[in-house]
Amino acid sequence: MRERASAAPRRRDIEGLRGLAVVLVVVYHVWVARVSGGVDAFFVLSGFLITAAVLSRLGRGDGLHLPRYWGRLLNRLLPTAAVVLLGTVVATVLWVPRPRWSQVLHELWASLLSVQNWVLAADSVDYLAARNTASPVQHFWSLSVQVQFYLVWPLLLVLAAVAARRFGGSARLAAGVVGGLVLVSSFGYALLATSARPEPAYFDSVARLWEFAAGGLAFLLASRLGRPASATGPARALATAAGWAGVAGLVATGLVLDATARFPGAAALLPVGSVLLVLLAGAAAGTSGPGTAGWWLARRPLTWLGGQSYPLYLWHWPVLVVYLGVAGRETASLHGGAVVVAVSLLLSVLTSAALGRLPVALSAVAAVARRRPRPAGGAGRAGLALTAVTMVPVLAVAAGWGAHVDRQTRTSVVAGADPAFPGAGALDPFFDAAALEPDAFVPDLAAAGEEWPAWSERRCDEPDLPGMLRVCEIASAATASAPHVLVIGDSHADSWGTALAEVGEARGWRVAGAFAGACPLSTRPAAAEGHPQFEVCRDFLEVLPTYLERERPDVVLTVGTRDVRADRPEQLPQDYLDRWAQVTALGIPVIALRDNPRWGHSVPDCVDRHGPHAPECSGARAELYDLDWAAAVARLPDGVTLVDTADLFCDNETCPPVVGNVLVYMDDNHVGRTYMRTLAPPLDRLLAPLVPEVSGT
Repeated sequence: MRERASAAPRRRDIEGLRGLAVVLVVVYHVWVARVSGGVDAFFVLSGFLITAAVLSRLGRGDGLHLPRYWGRLLNRLLPTAAVVLLGTVVATVLWVPRPRWSQVLHELWASLLSVQNWVLAADSVDYLAARNTASPVQHFWSLSVQVQFYLVWPLLLVLAAVAARRFGGSARLAAGVVGGLVLVSSFGYALLATSARPEPAYFDSVARLWEFAAGGLAFLLASRLGRPASATGPARALATAAGWAGVAGLVATGLVLDATARFPGAAALLPVGSVLLVLLAGAAAGTSGPGTAGWWLARRPLTWLGGQSYPLYLWHWPVLVVYLGVAGRETASLHGGAVVVAVSLLLSVLTSAALGRLPVALSAVAAVARRRPRPAGGAGRAGLALTAVTMVPVLAVAAGWGAHVDRQTRTSVVAGADPAFPGAGALDPFFDAAALEPDAFVPDLAAAGEEWPAWSERRCDEPDLPGMLRVCEIASAATASAPHVLVIGDSHADSWGTALAEVGEARGWRVAGAFAGACPLSTRPAAAEGHPQFEVCRDFLEVLPTYLERERPDVVLTVGTRDVRADRPEQLPQDYLDRWAQVTALGIPVIALRDNPRWGHSVPDCVDRHGPHAPECSGARAELYDLDWAAAVARLPDGVTLVDTADLFCDNETCPPVVGNVLVYMDDNHVGRTYMRTLAPPLDRLLAPLVPEVSGT
């Protein structure tokens, strides 16, 4: 990415290094789908150039007006970002499935506010949000980190210079001390963060700060190496070798580090160290001969690519995401990837050309409007005008698009209560399907991704047991002696809470729930060790018997099977049975609901592409529900009832994506809350004979 610092030493090898970095990012994103080290290179180069610009200005005694400096930086960054975001919105509306619009809109605002990295960090540890597909603006996380650095780093350098001046020291020495402290503390934090929670650490600005600081320290060291011409033979040979080693290390990063490498911890030392070698080698050996890496980096086409690195980085990702979606592919083919790269380059060149001419045009228009010659010092005002001209349309489009999606969501909620949308009621053998409008359904596909259970409507308490999940009220009891139903399990058990709320309120039951993603009522977590949910679930399952013995619910309700999908056999895992036996040993009966179907694709995306009745979006009931029911019931511990819910999602032959004009699924496996509300009557009929029996009422 590009940020040229005024008064920084003009080194064409840095421009070429930027070009090499963007090539690595694009190639690895398009064809390899691995970490390239290119983003880490951008961070180091940004630290080098910003430190050079700030300290050079302070060294001349010019001072640094921070608001004005920040304004100039943002004027260089925001217009290109705004153009890309505007183009991405248009592409999303045209080619991205509507169910993903809410996610893209959410991340669009995060990108505009330069907090995309923190949004992705939060989503990476949120089990529900972690299922989001890659959005066309996801890559703005790195720009968000850079903007945050640009706001903090000049301030630190100015404060260091003020302190040095007060105590009679050197501003550069003070900057080195600050940079060293930042590097050590940030890198230490990165090591701890990547070890404890690697997913959010990847996007953490604090964990990334050491990479920028390393670049800043590299400038301080490079400025003390003297001119390249003064390097002796051995020193020049050593610098030349270091430069080539740096280039080789950067190129090799994506080859030797796989997806399990923990960035920005120890794994990031390879790309960061490689860039530092190139920067210092260029300062010591220069770019005067073809034997040096700097000589090659200072040549076209790398320097040209370096000039296009910022717009190319921003354009390549949305072009790739749109291509993969339209082509229906997980990865790009060789030919398709070449098209992605070519289109991205074309858009980059056009963006640079347009934005390069626009300030002059704006200044000329302003001069004509004032009927006087264009002022010589109008560059700053033209830059502000350029930022405004590009940012205002993006903000307006984002606000209008958001209002449209919100309107569709609210319309879907209203329509969901309409008798024309009976949902599960249409599976009743006596229902007149002819009364349904053929292609109408709710919720709107743009709102499908927001169909999670309405947690905001629940009152939750934190039990005084370490490791115990919060317990949330789903339905309040009519009387003190009303049956107490405790729902326990993963996100599928949580989904049932929407229907159970209506059943419980109608019956006067007290219904509460304790849920964690990838945490069924079993003896072990479903998530693999190292996954963010593993420890949460493990601790919960360990303390659960103590909680149950203390609270004594009348019945525990959970999800009883898994892998209801065409490519795997449906299972009743022994881990489930063992845990249920522990619960019934406490004298608490268990009701286990058969799981809903799971799919190998996003159901809302499929409906958006093929329509609500397309066979591509349906499944054969016999292939999905293939559990030997009699054998499964025979394995149940005493006190456990397994309830068959297949009739709530399928007719005799098919499990469709839309039932009774209601979209059943919000993604590839979770049932949306609109359809869950329609399940309340049939669920009531299934549970009513069981709960009074076990509660003694």
